[in-house]
Amino acid sequence: MILVAHVNNGSLLNLLQLTAYHESGHAVVAFNTAGANPIHKATITPRGVALGMVTQLPDKDETSISKRQMLARLDVCMGGRVAEEMIFGPDQVTSGARSDLQQATALARHMVCSSTMPISWVELRNCKPCEMLVPQTEMPLGDFGGRR
Repeated sequence: MILVAHVNNGSLLNLLQLTAYHESGHAVVAFNTAGANPIHKATITPRGVALGMVTQLPDKDETSISKRQMLARLDVCMGGRVAEEMIFGPDQVTSGARSDLQQATALARHMVCSSTMPISWVELRNCKPCEMLVPQTEMPLGDFGGRR
């Protein structure tokens, strides 16, 4: 999800283009990642503070999710930022992916600290909350739809 920024009329087209690529990055990754929930809706129409979003809904009710599904959610969270970097270059990546990074951080922390799922590239010996990244709260497993 990209957050609303104050822009003049000249950069509105650029902002819509950036939003379209960002949200399509989420959608492409969700569509092509095993374990990801199906895409329910993708839009670049501003809603509240979000300039666009990709909503995913599970096929059936979930009471728990697998490591594969959680890793797929991490992939989808990063899809928008990766799309920005691929299209506009590494020097033009925006801060609009802040909430995506917060969601990915919260989910990774949940996987390691609460679900005790080992992640091969992370060795986390002390699971203290990092207030600099995200507030430490209980990780709602089904709360990813509509917040991209």
